[in-house]
Amino acid sequence: IARLFFIAIFVFITFATAVAPTTVEQFSLTSLTEKAVKIVWGHCEKITPILVNDEPYTTYEFTVIETIKGSHTPKIKLSLPGGSYQGKSYQIVGMPIFQTNTHELLFLTQSSPNKSAWPIGLYQGSARIIRAKNGLDRVFFRHKPLVTENLTAKQSSTTSQNHVDNGETLNHILNKIRRIISEQSNEH
Repeated sequence: IARLFFIAIFVFITFATAVAPTTVEQFSLTSLTEKAVKIVWGHCEKITPILVNDEPYTTYEFTVIETIKGSHTPKIKLSLPGGSYQGKSYQIVGMPIFQTNTHELLFLTQSSPNKSAWPIGLYQGSARIIRAKNGLDRVFFRHKPLVTENLTAKQSSTTSQNHVDNGETLNHILNKIRRIISEQSNEH
């Protein structure tokens, strides 16, 4: 019986780690800032489902409120895998899902003519900005998703905070990012 118990534990651990979403590296704010080609504060204006090579993608259009790193553009389009097609939802575990009329802090990879930029480290490269009752904008970074969660698009696009006053203020986060960028440029 003890041997069967250990075999069951081994199978469970093996299976659980095989289906857990992983990122090669867990990124800190410093890592995100250093790796990002572009960092923007944007407002999600429009969401459009599309097919790319017969795979469902979603195009998110953002109006850029502020560019913190990289060249400024008034608009950014992100085409990310997953979305809705023919009444079915397809989700890539760890890929952020955005909603219209939300503000986001985005840490982005390089785009090319044939490929959209992506958030660095998937969910790690985007943070929701929410205005608190006191008028301060607060930043909430997304958390690692669980494979066992069966989430709707609305659930998976929200952050896990219970109270809007728990996040750090946007000004505080932006000052940290600017300091990291300044230190990085001083090293070169």
